[in-house]
Amino acid sequence: MSIGQNIKKYRLLRGNTLDEVARKIGVSRQTMSRYETGVISNIPSDKIESIAKALDISPALLMDWATVWEKDNYEDFHRAKTDDERREIFQRNGIPSDLRSCAEQLLSQSPSIPSNAIPYAPSSQLAPILGRIPAGYPIFSAAEIEGYSPIDYADTENYFWLRVSGDSMVNADILNGDLVLIRRQPCADDGQIVAARVNGDEATLKRFRRVGDTVMLMPENSSYSPIPVPASAFDTGDASIIGVVVELKRKFV
Repeated sequence: MSIGQNIKKYRLLRGNTLDEVARKIGVSRQTMSRYETGVISNIPSDKIESIAKALDISPALLMDWATVWEKDNYEDFHRAKTDDERREIFQRNGIPSDLRSCAEQLLSQSPSIPSNAIPYAPSSQLAPILGRIPAGYPIFSAAEIEGYSPIDYADTENYFWLRVSGDSMVNADILNGDLVLIRRQPCADDGQIVAARVNGDEATLKRFRRVGDTVMLMPENSSYSPIPVPASAFDTGDASIIGVVVELKRKFV
């Protein structure tokens, strides 16, 4: 990751807005945005230190220079009493490649893990969880991000989690409150479940069907009607495919 991407990643993980961090380090919101987007790539060293302090991480971690975990993170890992606490440390700080095998071994040897359990392999890739997809897509603000959840894909910028609202897809085993992982792409194959926007509205989750010159966005619940959309609307921008569903996550408690 670039330093700008790291700044944005850790800012969002900490739940800070651009304005909050900009105020802490003494720059304008516009300058802070230029740092994150890479418009300003040669960030002064004193500002790097200030940003790292504001985000409560080390400058080395912000610059991707860290080759070992910071001492306090390593001690936090050993002091953690449960696996959930250890995994939270993994997700919050990431694990450098030279420490990954050691950290995973420590976790698998933890006395809180049953002897017959499958060892947990933590993911260092995180994608944002959204409750809705705003009109400003594909740029999401911190206010729209509920949190982050691990994914198995390295190109994290191409994925996001969407929290399902409603029961229009129940026959596809997608229930209200589930999380679906969306891979960003502007087109879909017939039969794929997509997040689509029609007439500028917020995204709807439906099955994509092409019927001649019409796209049918099909619900998986007989209580709902299909949404017919002229195929040409996807060329004019009146409708758009935001991405396709590639994974489902559900909590049972």
